[in-house]
Amino acid sequence: MGSPDLSIFNRFSKDQLTYHFHSMEGKKDLIIEEELMKPLDQISGGVSYLRQQGVEKIFKLHDHWENGGESQKMIILRPYPESVKLVVNGVKNDKMKNISHKYYLVFTPKKLNVCDKILEEEGVFGDVIINEYPLDFITLDVDVISLELPVFYTHLFLNKDTTWLYIMARALQIIEGFLGKIPKGVCIGRRSKLLYDLLQTLSLNEPSHNHPTEIGSFIIVDRDIDYVSMMCSQLTYEGLVAETFGIKTGIVEFGKEVTGSDKKLSVLLKSSDQVFDEIRGMHITNVFTLLSQRAKHLQSGFEKRNQLDTVKEFRQFVSEDLGMLKQQQKSLAMHIGACERIMQAKQENYFEDCLHVEQCVLDDLESKECINFIENCINKQSEQHHCLRLLCLLSLCKGGIDTILYKSLKRQYLQSFGYKHIVTMKNLEVLGLYTQNTDKRNIFPKLKRKFNLIPKDPGAVKSSAKDLSYVFGGAYTPFIPKLVELIIQNGFSQQLEESLRAFQINTFEHKQDNAVKDVSGVNKASLQVLKTVLVVFMGDCTHTEVNALRFIGKQLGYKLIILTGSIVTSKDFLNKLIVP
Repeated sequence: MGSPDLSIFNRFSKDQLTYHFHSMEGKKDLIIEEELMKPLDQISGGVSYLRQQGVEKIFKLHDHWENGGESQKMIILRPYPESVKLVVNGVKNDKMKNISHKYYLVFTPKKLNVCDKILEEEGVFGDVIINEYPLDFITLDVDVISLELPVFYTHLFLNKDTTWLYIMARALQIIEGFLGKIPKGVCIGRRSKLLYDLLQTLSLNEPSHNHPTEIGSFIIVDRDIDYVSMMCSQLTYEGLVAETFGIKTGIVEFGKEVTGSDKKLSVLLKSSDQVFDEIRGMHITNVFTLLSQRAKHLQSGFEKRNQLDTVKEFRQFVSEDLGMLKQQQKSLAMHIGACERIMQAKQENYFEDCLHVEQCVLDDLESKECINFIENCINKQSEQHHCLRLLCLLSLCKGGIDTILYKSLKRQYLQSFGYKHIVTMKNLEVLGLYTQNTDKRNIFPKLKRKFNLIPKDPGAVKSSAKDLSYVFGGAYTPFIPKLVELIIQNGFSQQLEESLRAFQINTFEHKQDNAVKDVSGVNKASLQVLKTVLVVFMGDCTHTEVNALRFIGKQLGYKLIILTGSIVTSKDFLNKLIVP
């Protein structure tokens, strides 16, 4: 038995999507909520599939619908009140113009009661046919599954709304349905335990599965046990691609500065791209060296044709090698262009100065210099999320900021960006991201010492992939991947449980004795199962954390599968908390 094949989930979701299209026979127009465009593109495979399903035109869901088109409209949307109101407006406008359409509403991943209520109150409930498309998650790569649900974190942690917890539980239920019951695991954090309890409740109503177990254990971790990793600058290649260009549902759009042409290039970043797979988790300072080596190797591959003598050898070279070499050449040129743009952006945005301040904040050094830098950023009205990120990092590492300084920084921020951001600051305070230190206690120094989160010699680590902290240039070891590493190496020991409890982090361990025995043999297949771990982020995670988990898996010989609400940058994360 090899590693679990996660592509099965996308195929399953595509089959369900096909069912909905077949339920609406004939030609149709498709209206899609913008947030769902890239996930559906990943699932369906693109426009050619939609054409096969009778789709004539594709539109984004917005205020004004296009007039005319097909008489049948399939609308795929999230169950957000604002999205339903857009549908209501579109239906009402059509009725005012005496345009008759058949509206087929497909809510994904589920329909909420508030959707029916809005449709009824606005008087259009009888004009639409309602259905659900349970697109609970999509497979982004061979080891990454994402709900692609941006609201998951804010609803659960900020609003204390457990509505979307059901989707994560159902995602785990589907995974166990295809890959077998996971026999043991650890929950770290209060919401992780809520998820586990809900999963157990759902399992009571489900028939037992006889699938052989393909995943040996799970580790479910609350996002709020480590916000520091979210606020540190990403330094791996994949992380910086996300910071510089933006990665949505595994897709990045490169512009003229990378491609050299006016046409944008959309690229699906996956491990099937050999060049990207090799450099994605590397520290950015090492990427150019490796790309240079690959360019030389590629050149020698092309020069091989000069040594061919027979027609048979030429035919073999053209059919087997040439296509692969051209594909690698294209990929190599693209990633070199991306690297050049990343390095240019770093120089433009005082990146090195910012890294120095971050390291000083993490080490609790040069506090006055750090505060001056942050104040300058605020007063010069640098990018809003950048200022907030530094404020949050300062607060997190100090266990809250002294009252006088807290009020001063908050006042300067509001004066620079507007007093409407009193709500933004309140959101940060509720989440514990920017707070006052009223009792003069700070647990972060103890936490980083206890778990060795700051290397003794950061300079020795820097960009060398010998220690987990390399992902942050030796400045900091991401805490959640560190916990995963400790659990894999030593199991969930009593010592680890007590250490976490000392920092007020709740834990729970789950074991099913019978199931453990099924995978505890000495044969190769059983060992592969034992060394396959599902890591679940209750909330968002960053590309750097994914890179760190891959590093752990490679170092320890484990296959780590990641399930997350979405993969974000600090900008994406903070934009959810900033009032528009």
